[in-house]
Amino acid sequence: MSKKGFFDLVDIFAFIFLCLIFTVFYIYFLSGANLQKSFSENEVKVLEYKDLNTLLLNYLRTPIDKDKTISDLLIESYIKNDYKEFENKTKEILDKSYDSNFCFMWNLDINSMPDNKKIFGILNKKVLMRDPTGDVSAYLPIYKDKAHFLKVRLYEYCA
Repeated sequence: MSKKGFFDLVDIFAFIFLCLIFTVFYIYFLSGANLQKSFSENEVKVLEYKDLNTLLLNYLRTPIDKDKTISDLLIESYIKNDYKEFENKTKEILDKSYDSNFCFMWNLDINSMPDNKKIFGILNKKVLMRDPTGDVSAYLPIYKDKAHFLKVRLYEYCA
């Protein structure tokens, strides 16, 4: 075999290898576009359903002022025994989360622990003879009294 024939053979293999690489990249990008499309569809489904634990924790961490969150406001309201501002801010925050047709009602209870005595509650809508479709609790320490803490319980009523 001559040197010229060898280079022709190498050129053919290089061309086949180059075509193979382009085919692999084309398939990779084509499947990547399909994965992105399916991810977007799943993302929309996730946005329709709210995880109640995440909702409650994000609600409690919602900033109200520069240095104050809704949980700080709740503890201040408990110490002062005045829940008016807390109620207004809570309705403002949670009504935005429950403005869809899927989950349209929520109730919030605040209990003093360890005796589990209800000290405050917010009903966004009165629900007659219906069990909640979900409820979740979180506990907040009261800094002036380490033996007591507040239990925040969020109920939701979905269709």
